[in-house]
Amino acid sequence: MRKSLLLAIAVLFCVGGLSQSVKPQTTISEEKTRLIAELIKMSQMDAQMPQMVDATFNEIEKNYRAGFDASLDKNSSLSGAEKAILKKVADERVKIIGEKFRTRAAERVDYGKFIQETAYPLYDKLFTEEDLKGLITFYASPTGKKMISAMPELWAESQRMGREKLGPIFTEIITEIFKEEAEDRAGKATEPGKN
Repeated sequence: MRKSLLLAIAVLFCVGGLSQSVKPQTTISEEKTRLIAELIKMSQMDAQMPQMVDATFNEIEKNYRAGFDASLDKNSSLSGAEKAILKKVADERVKIIGEKFRTRAAERVDYGKFIQETAYPLYDKLFTEEDLKGLITFYASPTGKKMISAMPELWAESQRMGREKLGPIFTEIITEIFKEEAEDRAGKATEPGKN
């Protein structure tokens, strides 16, 4: 359980770090603001943002359950029946937490405001007016429209593939670190005068 919590915290720090590094440089010109608004509308960012957040949270839930199950399976002090009960309880808790999260996120997150505060400065920072015009032309094309419609599935599948391919490696690394930290604390606890 601690592994999943650390992974979630790491993700939040990464996201937090990214959002803090994107500060509006200056006021965005009227023309560039118009182009960014057109691009955001064409790419359906406001409609797809909740879907991508949901896909990300689905993967967090799956990672948590997989990590929790793996930890239980390795625990030789528990019987198969005890492990089954704990897994069932964990699944129920994750489901309840997921439902609460989705409800509260829908109530509290203003995706339009989020896009205004993050996407506009990002697009202003990374793209010129000519770049934005090129992106608009692309998204108006059949291939661009296909890209837009495929984006939620692309995002969800990339999350799933990342969990499958990188999840075991990250779990192994985190397990090693927890073990090292526990051994370090245990060593310090046995030294005279140390707590």
